[in-house]
Amino acid sequence: MTKKRSIYKTNKQKEFELKKRKKRRMLLIVIIILLLIILCCAYLFTSDQFNIKNIVINGNNQLTQEEIYNLSNIKLNDNIFLTFNLVAKVRIKQNPYIEDVKITKIYPNQIKIEITERTKEFQILTDLGTYIYIDQQGNILDSSTEKLNYITITGFEITEERAKEITRLEENDLEKMENILHILDEAQKIEIKDKITQISTKEEYILYLEEQNIIINLGNVTSTTIHEKMLYVQAILEKEEGKKGTIFVNGNLNEGFKPYFSAN
Repeated sequence: MTKKRSIYKTNKQKEFELKKRKKRRMLLIVIIILLLIILCCAYLFTSDQFNIKNIVINGNNQLTQEEIYNLSNIKLNDNIFLTFNLVAKVRIKQNPYIEDVKITKIYPNQIKIEITERTKEFQILTDLGTYIYIDQQGNILDSSTEKLNYITITGFEITEERAKEITRLEENDLEKMENILHILDEAQKIEIKDKITQISTKEEYILYLEEQNIIINLGNVTSTTIHEKMLYVQAILEKEEGKKGTIFVNGNLNEGFKPYFSAN
């Protein structure tokens, strides 16, 4: 019985020693792996081989490459592994002209920045005589006293001061903007879109074709009435070709209003 107990103790001791050696071996492996990781990180984060040597910027037209470079805050000779794409992307998109940006790391030492810009499509004339430039989605891009070669919109509620506080038109102006886009779609179909120089939205929707000395008073419009009204405009323009004056389509067609032309 005593001999059996001795053998049992010896086996348990051997088993314990074996487990102990395995733990030591595993600990040693872990330490070696950690050291390798540390050495690898030290190399990646300190080696000149991974310092940014070139920043390629594509897709920009409104902003210069230097402006985008400064917005990104990515510097030449910065370590490529310590450059955070998301942070740079957020910084660049703070500029109103930037719709989207994609940043790609090309290892070992190059950054590629691809820009998608918003473009000026319209200029809103304020009561103070300044112009607020917007895109089709109503994003506010810039403002100036300079009149550019875009369709001028009057009758919006936005002011120059308010334009400095917000990045997009507010609800009432966005509703008007939606109607304007519908009007321009229909104007394109009857081939007068490129002739429109100004759109008033103050009380009624009025289009100005300055070179032709034609004014088109559409009255109050909705997406469902614009198409029919523009068909009347087309018919009157064809009938009164070459004449100067105003086309009135500002009544309710469903209640018997007859569009007409008034010559100057």
